[in-house]
Amino acid sequence: FDDLRVRQAVAHALPYDDLFQAVVFGRGKQLSGRADIPADEPFWPPSSRYTTDIEKAKALLAEAGHPEGFSTTMTFNIAEAIYGEPLSILVQEALARIGITVEINRVPASQYGQLMDDKQVPLFFERSSSLLRFPDYAYHIFFSQEWRWNFGSLRSEEMDQLIADASVETDSAKYNEMARRMAEIAAEQVPVIMLWHPPIGMATRSEIEGYTYAMHQGPDFRTFKHA
Repeated sequence: FDDLRVRQAVAHALPYDDLFQAVVFGRGKQLSGRADIPADEPFWPPSSRYTTDIEKAKALLAEAGHPEGFSTTMTFNIAEAIYGEPLSILVQEALARIGITVEINRVPASQYGQLMDDKQVPLFFERSSSLLRFPDYAYHIFFSQEWRWNFGSLRSEEMDQLIADASVETDSAKYNEMARRMAEIAAEQVPVIMLWHPPIGMATRSEIEGYTYAMHQGPDFRTFKHA
């Protein structure tokens, strides 16, 4: 997956609509597999214009020197099996259509964490969230640095410089241009494929009100009160 063409082939092979419906039942905001992304789409989380195109995926794979495909593994944390299992099976079936044989690797959380730290998983499913939605912060976490959270191990001097510059930019127009370019680099390089932005749902008793989102998909309990 060091070859951009292989990553692009995978991006064109995935059944985005099926994944969105089967794994999260169509709840949330689909980020990939959309051809209708508006010009004013937020820069984080980034949407992708990659859509399912099996013939294009096969052509990219052949161009990368894998006309017959290859074998790899798809890993997920069994604590996330409610998402990881259906997603991995659909990915396995989809990539088989372009010649990539996928073995599903189900591992416990402790082993999964170590594998991720050591960058020993070629394909994997991960759920994560950004503490803040500022693009310079989020791209710094997920598309820069030598650490686990740079899931796709992107190495881009341009991205690093944009992040550094944006973090101290006070002109909103200039900041937005930097953020736009960050999103473009993420889309061009395909280090990871962001599938959806999940909904934040909270079930409460009828007399409870004051729900406020805090961070990491959790509520701020300080604002809860009896109606």
